[in-house]
Amino acid sequence: MSHLDVLRSAFAAMALGDADGAVAHYTSDYVIEFPYPVVRGAFKVEGRETVRDYLAGAFRVFRFELTIDVVHPSGDPDLVIAEYHGRGRALSTGRPYDNRYVGFWWFRGDEICRTREYFDQGVADIALKP
Repeated sequence: MSHLDVLRSAFAAMALGDADGAVAHYTSDYVIEFPYPVVRGAFKVEGRETVRDYLAGAFRVFRFELTIDVVHPSGDPDLVIAEYHGRGRALSTGRPYDNRYVGFWWFRGDEICRTREYFDQGVADIALKP
């Protein structure tokens, strides 16, 4: 399976709200970084089990599908740089959640070991307002 196929499979699990299915594609020492969220400031989540809990919490707030729009060339064979969009809803308000992302996805073998993701936190905030 190619790195892009692994990423698409992780995204498919996320669309189902399946945190276990998503993290099945991650290394045990997986790290996800969010450099620019407005509300919390930059933060990262470390370790597959901690990320599973983080995702499970996110899936209780939002349900969305991620679709890859563009994959950019990388000089590193273990790095996928992708632009993608998310479409879904905030579960508490029913409001649409339509966001755009840029993600750097590093792989070790057939597993994702690190992600750095950029998105518009304001879109999430608007979707959650009553």
